[in-house]
Amino acid sequence: MLATRTRAQSLRTIIGYGVAKPLGAAGFERVGQKQRWMRPMSELVHIVAVGYRHGSYDVEFLLGCPPAAGILYGNESADASDPNFALVLGAAVDFRRRPRLNGFKLWDGMADAQVMALVQAAHDDSAAIAVWLERFQTREDLRRHLVETRGKGFRWPTLGMGLVDLTAATLAVLDRAPEAPELIEAAVAATVSWPDERVDRLRRAAGMT
Repeated sequence: MLATRTRAQSLRTIIGYGVAKPLGAAGFERVGQKQRWMRPMSELVHIVAVGYRHGSYDVEFLLGCPPAAGILYGNESADASDPNFALVLGAAVDFRRRPRLNGFKLWDGMADAQVMALVQAAHDDSAAIAVWLERFQTREDLRRHLVETRGKGFRWPTLGMGLVDLTAATLAVLDRAPEAPELIEAAVAATVSWPDERVDRLRRAAGMT
């Protein structure tokens, strides 16, 4: 290996050995040439991607469910691997007490030792993410986690608690769960200050309109 390299070369090394390798061992498959890996489960899809925001990279995870995307996003033909239609997202920092990565920067001319330290950190976090996601096999698994923990371990944007309720209610409607009416009421109450089409789609899916 060269002592110095370009930023693109460093990124390829980190992705190849720090992300792709542990994810492949855990049953993930790369989605084309994208920096994204997918592991289909019985009702959910596990997604891991290398994100880039504000000059920093990070290893992120998402959970997808195409039927739920029809309600939450109004797109019934959503690509299961598309992060834009994910139900929840996060990174190792959201569930690990001591994540190895919490965003990292790359630059041209990085030393070999610096790159290999990032490879090891990415490897550890990617492996931890793969294990963390194993608990979510079905819509019920995710719904119960959202209800019982209020979305602990995931990353929620502004107004996130309303999204927790909306997501849990959507999953309950899809499963025709007995608690669906109660969760719908909670979702409506949580989003009363910012009503939008998602609530209307949720009501229609539940046969309430």
